[in-house]
Amino acid sequence: MWISVVTSAGIAAVGTRYRAGIDRVDGASARCDSERVGIRVLGPLTVDGSGDLGRRDRVVLASLATNPGHPVSADQLFDALWSELPPASASKIVQGCVVRLRKVLGRGAIQTSPHGYTLRLPTEDVDSLRFEDQVGRVRELLTLGEADRAAYLLTDALALWRGAAFVDLESWEPAVAAGTRLSELRLEAEELRIDALRRAGRYREVLSEAQVLVRAASLREYRWVLLARTGKLIRDRDLLDDDVLALAYVNGDRDLLMGTTLGQTIVVDAETLRPRGEPFDIATHKLVPIGDGSTAMVQEESADVTSLHWRVIDVSTGEVLSEGDLAMRPTASVSSPDGSTVAVAGDTGDLTTIDVSTGDERRSTSLGAKVLWLDYSDDGELLVSGADDGGVSLWDATTLDLLGTVYPPHLGDPVPAAAQFIGDSHDVAIASYDGKVYQWDTDVDRAMDFACQMAGRDLTKKEWDEFLPAQPYRSVCPGG
Repeated sequence: MWISVVTSAGIAAVGTRYRAGIDRVDGASARCDSERVGIRVLGPLTVDGSGDLGRRDRVVLASLATNPGHPVSADQLFDALWSELPPASASKIVQGCVVRLRKVLGRGAIQTSPHGYTLRLPTEDVDSLRFEDQVGRVRELLTLGEADRAAYLLTDALALWRGAAFVDLESWEPAVAAGTRLSELRLEAEELRIDALRRAGRYREVLSEAQVLVRAASLREYRWVLLARTGKLIRDRDLLDDDVLALAYVNGDRDLLMGTTLGQTIVVDAETLRPRGEPFDIATHKLVPIGDGSTAMVQEESADVTSLHWRVIDVSTGEVLSEGDLAMRPTASVSSPDGSTVAVAGDTGDLTTIDVSTGDERRSTSLGAKVLWLDYSDDGELLVSGADDGGVSLWDATTLDLLGTVYPPHLGDPVPAAAQFIGDSHDVAIASYDGKVYQWDTDVDRAMDFACQMAGRDLTKKEWDEFLPAQPYRSVCPGG
């Protein structure tokens, strides 16, 4: 079933906390522990010590929190609560909500004026205000050359996010606008953090996290700039004479394998960024670590970018263990957990699995949309793909039979979606590029039950063929 679990795709930034309060940039009363925030709107609404607020109280508080320090009119609150025609008792209902909220927050927390109701709380007591404040202070720290402290502060700020902002008000236009603005600031904060790490010389973190940022939101140009600067970092240290085209951890994350525009592949120590030996004369445009990382598939695209030549190499020696050709333009690749197979997706939406020992291939039917993301389940039984039309598809990893496709809800044109399995389960986390993430319960029986709940009726044969193509058509609603 669909449930909102986390927010926009990106790095879950956690780590050592910076000790606040050292100088004027932090402020005299700055607090660093996110657990002490009073009102949380960067995810499902929560209020410290409030127990369970009623639905209307939650809506009123969330509405006021979309614009703290500024009045929200009664008419706006009516719209947030009822959307269409409010009841005759609307004013009394709102007044009752405010009375109850003042008991929880304090009498001065919500002020009444001829213009409406205003939420007035210290910045540190509302997570959205604190997030914006910390990002602003980070910009000042970077200006002062305090990159390491900026990175710590951004780690703390990003940890405040627990889900989509103002998720309790998904259909109220002012909340949608406020949530969009905060989500954009979150993306900027992720990018600022990588830039701060780079300036602080924390190269190992930069190399891995810059790639994650690009994959999470590949349409954001600045993320590609950060990745390019990562390659420049290596060149500036006189390790390479050319640009880095592909980069991945290998050998149990102890080393980095890199492909360059000189048509060479090189292994460097992940800590010191010093070469492990001489470069291999193997062209690498894309690469996929296999198994424990002692081997990797390196992919060389044709001049017209319509096909590729792949090689499985021993990372330590550069020996080619197997190789072959594939008639597709690769857009995503992933190794199976046991290292026996590599799955490759193309821009036409078809998948191919390659046996790394024999070179044998198996190909799927085409989805008709460019695949941007691939992931194996931990047991290797399933594959999940995310495409640029927002579709997320589940596949039998052995046969490449399509088991089903879902599309996250969205407003306006479809947006791409990233997808990966959750832990060792078959459930899938789906990160839509519009800033929301969902959980897909892939159990067939539960999926059918959810289909009945959503549609309120049995699916048509056409709907069934589109969303559950690998399952025989049948009634999914009780008594249907």
